[in-house]
Amino acid sequence: MRRGGGNRSGGDVDVLRVVLPASPDELGPIRAAVREFMGGHDAPPELVDDFELAVSELATNVIRHTDADTMSMVLTRASGAWVLDVADAERVPPLDSIELPEPSRAAGRGLFIVMSLMDHVGVATVGDAQVVRCVRAISA
Repeated sequence: MRRGGGNRSGGDVDVLRVVLPASPDELGPIRAAVREFMGGHDAPPELVDDFELAVSELATNVIRHTDADTMSMVLTRASGAWVLDVADAERVPPLDSIELPEPSRAAGRGLFIVMSLMDHVGVATVGDAQVVRCVRAISA
């Protein structure tokens, strides 16, 4: 696992970068990295749970719906929000069209779940990559 943590800018931003093979075996480690990083920043347990679930759903989408060799995510704690970027979003459908699938469907709930957990979910361009960007405000 390639991780970069503790990158600070002005003392109010901290960043975790994780790059792992795009394999179901790596879902546990990517969730654990999120949990450890957020826990180290005194994030409330329910917020940590939400981000752990979001990164798991988005990483699963990379594994199932792309031909990427790696899963790349960046989690940033800034002064007003937590921001999660997960790479390989080139095939993400328009987010305004995401609906809860019929109960009989075994899959297809990941983006709906993520959108339910976050204040904002969108697709952004970071460098040369398309990422799913999830933002959750830090409550006072």
